[in-house]
Amino acid sequence: MIENRTQYLVTKQQLESLRFRLENNQPGTNLHPLLQKAITDGLQSQIKTLSDEIIEYESVISEEPEGVCDACGETVPEKNLTEFNGAPVVSPCICDRCIQNYSGR
Repeated sequence: MIENRTQYLVTKQQLESLRFRLENNQPGTNLHPLLQKAITDGLQSQIKTLSDEIIEYESVISEEPEGVCDACGETVPEKNLTEFNGAPVVSPCICDRCIQNYSGR
C-alpha cells in the first residue's frame, strides 16, 4: 500500500516502466512460448497491482482536505495546518527548503 507522496511517485514511475516493458515485450527467439507467456502474464499482474495501489492512494488523498505550504507552495494535507496568533498556517512539508526554513525559526 502506498503511504506517502514519495511512494506514490515511485510507484507511478515503476508502472510506466512496466507498461513500456510489456509494450516492447518481443517474443525471444530462444525463449519457450510458455516462458514468454509467463513473462507477459507476470508483467500484466504487476501492472494491475500497481494500478490498483495508485487508484486507492488517489482516492484516499482526494478525500483529505488540503492546504498549501507557505514556504514552497506544495499542497499538503489539511491535518498539517496549525494556527499562529489565530491565523491558519501550513506546517512545512518535507522538501529541503521547508526543512531549512523550519529549523531556522
